[in-house]
Amino acid sequence: MSMLYSPLHSHQPIKHLPCEIPSKYRHSAFSEDSETIAVIGDSGTHVNLWELRGLQLLGKIFTGKIVRKLKFEGDRLWVIFEDTSIRRYNTLKMTIEVEMQAMHRTSLNGIAF
Repeated sequence: MSMLYSPLHSHQPIKHLPCEIPSKYRHSAFSEDSETIAVIGDSGTHVNLWELRGLQLLGKIFTGKIVRKLKFEGDRLWVIFEDTSIRRYNTLKMTIEVEMQAMHRTSLNGIAF
């Protein structure tokens, strides 16, 4: 289970983000406008998108692969997988826009723009 804490309330927990089975990769990413957080969840093969103002679940992206890292670029979410492939998802439509296979011989640790 992931928790969000409020610096405005003495860093007390304000929301528990459920994760049914924790992934071995624990990673999250905030959107550039700080309105959405993406969190790896559900056995590591799903990405949960949360709206931060009301702390409501916006939806889940079912990837079918083990997710390692997440990175926002506008309303798009780049997802790095354990098999070194990368996908870009449109977070408004929850669809794959681009997929690149076998980007590296060993694991990828991040992505930058």
